[in-house]
Amino acid sequence: MKLRAILNEIGDSAKVYDYDKYSLPQIGDKARDGNVYKVNFVTDKGTKYIVQMFVRFVGRDELGIEVEFKTTEDDYDAYSTQTNRYEVFSVMATISDILLNTLKDNSDKIKFIEFSPTKTENDRYTTPADKTQRGKLYLAYVKSKLSSEGIPYKVQSDGETVIIKLF
Repeated sequence: MKLRAILNEIGDSAKVYDYDKYSLPQIGDKARDGNVYKVNFVTDKGTKYIVQMFVRFVGRDELGIEVEFKTTEDDYDAYSTQTNRYEVFSVMATISDILLNTLKDNSDKIKFIEFSPTKTENDRYTTPADKTQRGKLYLAYVKSKLSSEGIPYKVQSDGETVIIKLF
């Protein structure tokens, strides 16, 4: 069974944790490169997460968002930390839901999504971001959400970063 089929089966039934929908970005005409929007949620095990979306511009008019997420329990920058708390399906379902609702609320503005999945020691120097285990997982969730909403996209990777162009 392919990863996409497994995720469709498991991911579609995964719980989406509650989050404040009023904290979703409303990207206005005066958005600047580097503006950051934050959305928080807590898992059933009490793990606190923060999803950060940074406004990015390519050229003068192509606006996108760089997405990062981490637990907020650590006192240091833990975006590259792998949590391994066995909540992956619901965490990914929640992050995908946050991302999809952000896209819906800003559909006329956001032209790309960018993320850099954490790499394991084995992947660090040899595997492009979209081919790592986590990169494949993140992409499967995002692609599933985009496809279910009929949002056309194209995936690109520069090795460290995955870019999903929206049309």
